[in-house]
Amino acid sequence: MPLRFTAAVLAVVGLLSIAPVSAPASAAPSLQHLIGQKLVVSMEGHTPSSSLLDRARRGRIGGVLIHGRNFSSSTQLRSIANELQQAAAQGG
Repeated sequence: MPLRFTAAVLAVVGLLSIAPVSAPASAAPSLQHLIGQKLVVSMEGHTPSSSLLDRARRGRIGGVLIHGRNFSSSTQLRSIANELQQAAAQGG
């Protein structure tokens, strides 16, 4: 398995592990949130777009596919994954 593919898969798994999986006990999750948890989207470009980060914050996506074309080094991949994970942790 190519290293870039393995790294991209690990980045997706990392986002999925930190993305909120349920709303607080005091509020029932919305239908949009429940559907969003099932969606895995593909990232375009070399940095997450503001729209992608917003969807991660609002819990509208369950994961992001980061392709080899989206990064050129392990440092850049870590940066992308960290940015997506931070957005997912901020919202829900």
